[in-house]
Amino acid sequence: MSKRAASSVKEGSSKKRSKKNNAFGAPSAEDQSPLLSQVSAPSSTGLSVRPPPSQPVPSLINICVNVFAQNLQSLFERHKEEHQQWLKLLPDRLVPRVLSLLTSSYPGLSHAFIIADFKFFLRGDPIILTGAMSKITSSTIEALSTVQTAPKELHLINLDKISDAVFASLFKTGKFTDLQVLKLRGCVKVGQQTTAAIAKHCRKLKSLNLNFTHAPPSGIADVTAECTDLEVLKLAGIPHINDAYLSNILHMDFAKKLPKGRKPLQHLRTLKIKHTQITDVSVRKIAGRFGSTLSRLDVSFCPIRGPLSLLEDGPGWVLEKLSFTSTPLTSQWMHGFSSFGLSGNLKHTLRVLHMGALGAQASTSAITLQGNLTLNDELLWAITDVLTEFQVLEDVSLVGNSKLGLARAGEDSPLSRFVRIIGRKCKVSVFLKYMVTVYLILSRIFRYLIWLLYHD
Repeated sequence: MSKRAASSVKEGSSKKRSKKNNAFGAPSAEDQSPLLSQVSAPSSTGLSVRPPPSQPVPSLINICVNVFAQNLQSLFERHKEEHQQWLKLLPDRLVPRVLSLLTSSYPGLSHAFIIADFKFFLRGDPIILTGAMSKITSSTIEALSTVQTAPKELHLINLDKISDAVFASLFKTGKFTDLQVLKLRGCVKVGQQTTAAIAKHCRKLKSLNLNFTHAPPSGIADVTAECTDLEVLKLAGIPHINDAYLSNILHMDFAKKLPKGRKPLQHLRTLKIKHTQITDVSVRKIAGRFGSTLSRLDVSFCPIRGPLSLLEDGPGWVLEKLSFTSTPLTSQWMHGFSSFGLSGNLKHTLRVLHMGALGAQASTSAITLQGNLTLNDELLWAITDVLTEFQVLEDVSLVGNSKLGLARAGEDSPLSRFVRIIGRKCKVSVFLKYMVTVYLILSRIFRYLIWLLYHD
């Protein structure tokens, strides 16, 4: 071997030994390599470790609709005719969203704006007109009969200045024979004429909301007799609805025969009758007539004192939501509830349970005197054990039960135990509303102040 070759082999082996002797992670000349700096440069293909935003990124459609609604006035001052042409091309499915945002940005939308210049707003499905549009007149309601394609959903909400005759004339046109969802909530002048027109011309209804109207019970009974496909019926706050009238409305009196083949309300799933005068008698009849099909029942603010049908076992209820907030339930019924629980089937079906301000007088929507309330810490401890057997429960409301937390404070109190055991299963984060938050915060503050007094 030549001297040059021998020396090169010797140098190579010495370099290998020097590399092997370097400490792990120690700096070296290779760290300054231009190639390495290119490799370590930021890359668009790298994985992001930023936490996702709590609010989803709005879609391009939402951004455009919001910008248009907020800048309507300036846009139409400069290019009114051009924007009118573009709005005529607006897809029907976007019309309700655009009109809703325009209402929030410009609550004084006039009849002329909606009808005369922009007839394209009275289309789409659903068509929604609300009391927030302060300039809506009877002519606006009458113009609904001119729509080219009748909607399957019509929402007329809180239009307290529109008369019963105007609403009735709208349905008498026969334009809404295929209507499936009708909301007249807060239209206080809705009465006999409107219900008669609905019963005659809107027989395909599946959902009817008459909350806080003056619809007469006899007129509602005609609607439920003719609209045999009704699945949702909301009658909250309607005057004069008591046990007798409700029995007539829901056709629970089998002594009164309907025409052959007529089976009203056989598909009923949701019934809201809060703020009415029904009692335990109606609850028992509802259990017998609709217990095996009804999924949502709201009897809040009603003079219900002890509905035994909610405690009895049997085929009975299959409710998913039960609300009896601010009902004057007796302490005897509450003890029965805490001892035996609700009807056996409800343990497998009930998802939402609202029982706020129990024992309060049904005639008021406000939280009443503390002395009237029946749910206390002792009962809550027992109810917690009962509700642990409810397999799918995800939303519980105890708002307004101001006796809770008075007997004992701290982490071992009945209220804290309820939050720990039942609240852990719930999906609704504020299932006890403000009461639990305030209670837990104040209890810790008081304990800390007491500790300071004894250790100062």
